Amino acid sequence: MILSTIALSLLVIQGEPPKPEKEHEWLKQFEGNWETSMTMGGQEEKGTETAKLKHGGLWLHMEVKMGAKEEFSGSGHLGYDPKSKKFQMAWVDSMSPRLQISEGTLDKAGKVLTLDTEMDMGAGPVKAKWRWESVDKETKKFSISSMSGDGMDAKEEEMIVVTYKRKK
Repeated sequence: MILSTIALSLLVIQGEPPKPEKEHEWLKQFEGNWETSMTMGGQEEKGTETAKLKHGGLWLHMEVKMGAKEEFSGSGHLGYDPKSKKFQMAWVDSMSPRLQISEGTLDKAGKVLTLDTEMDMGAGPVKAKWRWESVDKETKKFSISSMSGDGMDAKEEEMIVVTYKRKK
């Protein structure tokens, strides 16, 4: 009840809710049901992802399950903030008690979205890059790379690669 009162008050103060922009439209290509194949440390895991634009078309909601017994599960919201001109994401999963927050930009060709984040995989925080690539209408790719060093000395090491094939 309290949340609906707050939401109604914000709508009255702000006026019309925001409309999706071209960056939100870009996210539409990732909607759907996907079969996934993840490689990490030489091992491969199969899984699924369901992704759908929600909240007025502003946020892509993703649900991921991996492993024979779905040992890994995660969900996230990916959207675009017109004020900062950056994509933003909030992610939670069964491998970490931390909320992952990331932000970044789309390359000029409109194919690769790179988000900067900080991950803690048990040994302390590590700077990382998360990338989504639109390969074609039936395929997308996601990767996580760790970053070490700063500036010109920064080195990037790919840790995880996930290939998605649209379910038929």
